[in-house]
Amino acid sequence: MAHACALVLIDAGHGARDQARGRFEELATAGLAGLRPDMVYVWALAMLARACVELGASRHARTIYEALAPYAGRVAVAAGAVMCAGSVDLYLAGLAALSGDGDAGERHYAAAVACHRRLEARPLLARALAEYAQFLRDRGRGADLHRAGQALAEAGAIAASCAMTGLTEKRAERPSASTPQRRSGAGS
Repeated sequence: MAHACALVLIDAGHGARDQARGRFEELATAGLAGLRPDMVYVWALAMLARACVELGASRHARTIYEALAPYAGRVAVAAGAVMCAGSVDLYLAGLAALSGDGDAGERHYAAAVACHRRLEARPLLARALAEYAQFLRDRGRGADLHRAGQALAEAGAIAASCAMTGLTEKRAERPSASTPQRRSGAGS
């Protein structure tokens, strides 16, 4: 199951979104029901949550959120910490936002940013800040836009210092945080 969750993200990342959706649908239904706590349980749930958000699969967001919620405040690691996916709250934030629960999304993003700062996990912090900035921009409240700009600037600085070219490129593609942007279907 854990590797299958990662394959969804790989497919989506390489443009095979239909294939990713097919794999995800199977995992989010039968696969989730069969998932049992083991050494990769939380990591697998985090990868499934990431895939859910990446694919915009809002109908599964609440179910995955409920499965992952008991692990809020923790860090998702795989099999004896051979891989760290970062704060569980980052994944919960995306699911909450996708479900339309902006307050929970805000709380989880703040917790994820704080966790990554404490861990001094700069690449994870950059990713959390960039996603939080996008969440604030999508929400589009006046004060949010200023905070989004600050978060995005910090994410960009960290990304540049860590040679995170993917995050730097995504940041360059996005419009300025001072211009309200909403994803289609996000509250409009």
